[in-house]
Amino acid sequence: MNIDQTIMVSFDVMPDSTIANTFMLSGAGYGVDEEALKCLSSLKYAPGIQNATKIKMNVILTIPVNAKQ
Repeated sequence: MNIDQTIMVSFDVMPDSTIANTFMLSGAGYGVDEEALKCLSSLKYAPGIQNATKIKMNVILTIPVNAKQ
């Protein structure tokens, strides 16, 4: 099994730095998608700032996946 693909994930960064509304835009399969979502849910990001106020922002992240067996 060789995987050489790119996955795209969309999620919202909330004002308290947590992540919500996570979903795959394009996936690789083989359980990679589920593991990527699991890893992202444990991270914290800096929220967007507008007029000195923290706001919710949407992020689309592209992750290269290369695995060989």
